[in-house]
Amino acid sequence: FREHDRDDDGLLSRNELPLAFAIFAFNRFDHDDDQMLPPDEVFDAPAEPEAPDDQVRLQRLGDVVATGNVAGHVAVPVCDGERTLRTAPFARRAGTLPDAAEGGALVVDTGGLLARHGVAQIAAREVPDARAEVAARLGYRALGLGEADLGDPRELLLARARALARRGIPMLATNLVCTERGRALCEALTTGRDGVALTRLGKKRAALLSFLDDGVMARIGPDRRAGLRLDPLVPAMRQAVGAARSRDDVDLVIAIVGAGSGPGATSRVFEAITELELNERPDLVLAAGLGENFLFARPRLVRPAVVAPPPMGAARATIRQAEGASRCDVFADRLREGPVAPAAAAFAARLGRRYCAAYGDELAGGHLAPERPMDPTAFADLTAARLRDATESDEAMLNL
Repeated sequence: FREHDRDDDGLLSRNELPLAFAIFAFNRFDHDDDQMLPPDEVFDAPAEPEAPDDQVRLQRLGDVVATGNVAGHVAVPVCDGERTLRTAPFARRAGTLPDAAEGGALVVDTGGLLARHGVAQIAAREVPDARAEVAARLGYRALGLGEADLGDPRELLLARARALARRGIPMLATNLVCTERGRALCEALTTGRDGVALTRLGKKRAALLSFLDDGVMARIGPDRRAGLRLDPLVPAMRQAVGAARSRDDVDLVIAIVGAGSGPGATSRVFEAITELELNERPDLVLAAGLGENFLFARPRLVRPAVVAPPPMGAARATIRQAEGASRCDVFADRLREGPVAPAAAAFAARLGRRYCAAYGDELAGGHLAPERPMDPTAFADLTAARLRDATESDEAMLNL
C-alpha cells in the first residue's frame, strides 16, 4: 500500500495493485437504487442471520448517518407570483433523517451543510437562526467544518457556528488552529484544543473528530483564511485519534476527513490512512467530496472502513462488533429518500416572501439602438467591447 513503484512501461507494479484494485471495486455501483449489487457479491460480507453457530456473531452497536456536499441547497428561488421559494432535492433526501435520529442513529454532516448557496447566505443575514433550526429539526448531532464553510465570509461562518452551538450542535474542526486574528472563530467551533468531542452511539461512547487537508487553505481567499491555519492531516489524525483512544470512556473513534474533491481527494484520504499505524486509525472514516458517487470501502482485515455520502445525499453506516473483539465491522448503503422534510418546507415558507421582496424584482432593463442589425455575431462583438472597456483589457474572451 505504501510503495508506488511503476515499471518502465508505466504500468502499476505488483506493490501498487492492491490499493488500485480496492478503490475500483469499492466504488462500483449502479445509479438505480434498486440495482445495487448485493453486499455479499461486492464485499463478501458475512450474512449475519444465516451464520452457523460456530461462526462469530456480530452485535449491532448503532448506525451513523452522514450527509455530504449539500452546500446550503435547502431551498431555491422561484419568485413568480405567489411562488417564492421551493425546496431543493436535498429536502427529499433529508426526509428520513429525523426518523433515523429518533431511532438512535448518529446524524452528522461531512462539511458545508449550511454554506455557500445564495439563499442560505441571504437567510444568514435576514433570519440568522433559521438554518441552525433546520439542522436541529433534521436531527443533526454535529457538523464537520468543510472547505465550503471556510469559503464563506467570516462573519457568516461565525454567526452560523454560534447559532448551532446554542442548539447544542457543535461544528467540529479538529486540526484548525487560530491566531489572535482568528480567535473568535475557534472559540465558536470545537477544535482539537477543546479536547475530544464525545457522543453516544447506542450503548457505546464515540469520539467525533473532523479534519481538513491543509491544502484547503490555498483554495480560499486571503480574507477567509486570515488568522487561521490547518495542522497537516496525518500528524493531526495521529495525535487526535491517539488522544481519543487513551481515554477509558471512548469505545469508538469516528473521523470526518475532507481533502478536496474528485479522484485526487480519494487518493489523499487513502494515503493518509495508510500512513497511520493500525492503532492510530479511526474505526470509521466519513470522507467528504469524493466525487459524484456514493463510496464504501471496507478492507476485510484493516481498519477503518471509509464511507463517502453521495453529493447532496446521505449514507447510513451500520457498525457491528463481535463480543470481545477490538475491531468493528461496518456496512454502508445510501439512505433512501423520503417525503420532503418538514423542516426544509418550513424554512422555505419562512424566508420566501422576504427573499423575493428584497431580491426577486425584475430588472428595469434598457434600450438598445444598434448601428447595425443585432445578429449573434454583432451581439458577441458588442459584449466583447463592453468587457474590454470595463476591465481596461486589450483582448476579451467569450464562451459562446
